[in-house]
Amino acid sequence: MFPDNLMCSNWNMRRPGAANSVAWKHHKLEIRLVSRKSSVRGPVEVSQLASYLEECLHPKSPILAEQLTIGRYINASIIHAIQPCNDPYWPPALDESRVDYIATQAPLVSTVGDFWEMVIQLRANAIVMLAPASGERLYDFLHYWPRSVGHCLFYKWGKHELAVRLESEDKYSGYVRRKIRVMSPSDVENPVNVVHFQVNNWHENGAPVAQDFRCFLAAYRIAKYKMADKTSPTIVHCNNGTGRTGTFIAADILKSHLEGGAAYVDIYGLLEQLRVCRMNMIQKTVSL
Repeated sequence: MFPDNLMCSNWNMRRPGAANSVAWKHHKLEIRLVSRKSSVRGPVEVSQLASYLEECLHPKSPILAEQLTIGRYINASIIHAIQPCNDPYWPPALDESRVDYIATQAPLVSTVGDFWEMVIQLRANAIVMLAPASGERLYDFLHYWPRSVGHCLFYKWGKHELAVRLESEDKYSGYVRRKIRVMSPSDVENPVNVVHFQVNNWHENGAPVAQDFRCFLAAYRIAKYKMADKTSPTIVHCNNGTGRTGTFIAADILKSHLEGGAAYVDIYGLLEQLRVCRMNMIQKTVSL
């Protein structure tokens, strides 16, 4: 059980087609290869859990999923580290021994609990949300964090519980920075502390204000540099987890390569490697 002093709002997760009495069992996330023609068996339809399935899944792309009898599914792809290019005739290479990012679609009502469970299991210390809170194809984004500092959202599926507490919120030009604590009743003494960045002036069919984006990227990189666990993956999402998500990840990787003294920069080669990890990363030239 959680401490009594947590100010929480209850959110009982009822999955479409799944009985509320089904006990949710704690399993570690497993990496699984899912082709575009594959389906996740169970009473929950994949279409109810993924809004942009055909846009995102690559035949060889690893998808975060849980092999549970109720058909749990998360539309999220591992983005491996991409090494800098040291030869003009040799493209950047994937380093499959390291995971730097998780690219995912925006949390839905039916997946928000899975989203936070992914944060706990990966112990992800940063989330980047590349969208305003409204005006997108999903209409208003699900407000998956508490609206007031000091308050919690309480998620429950059957016998499983999670609490998400908003510790602080600071607004800057073009983005908001939040500190969030995610807790499980099975391990209250070992919460996951997350820095949540939200870019609020980058719409789906446009590009961000250049100066605001540079400031946001610098703030994110400084925050990541100061974190104790620098190997923890950053979870990145926009609406479908491909366009703006891919652009941010590419910009962060290129910045790292340049600061590391890379002899060459191969933007097209980098994009090809990102698309090996997740289809349709960076969909439009306007995103650049």
